[in-house]
Amino acid sequence: MKNTAKQPKQIHLTKENVYRLRQFHAMSLKEFAAKVGVSFVSIHRIETGELKISEKMSARIVEAFALTPNKLRSVTIHHKKNIEGYKNEEGGANE
Repeated sequence: MKNTAKQPKQIHLTKENVYRLRQFHAMSLKEFAAKVGVSFVSIHRIETGELKISEKMSARIVEAFALTPNKLRSVTIHHKKNIEGYKNEEGGANE
């Protein structure tokens, strides 16, 4: 008998996703790393692109923050709105 249960879609994170997620939760590198269960140096190296995110690391982050594709999309949209708002504030004098 074939298992027809739907497997959850695996979320592959990028260094930008990790940075945006950390900023969204207003967490320091140390706080974020503690929640994930890794060293803050590992998170720093991921964010700077020095360390590639393994499937295991991605899964740990997804589990720690109960991420779904929709939640990750919300974090990204929130980050982009904050960046656009910041740019508009700086460019306000030219309007």
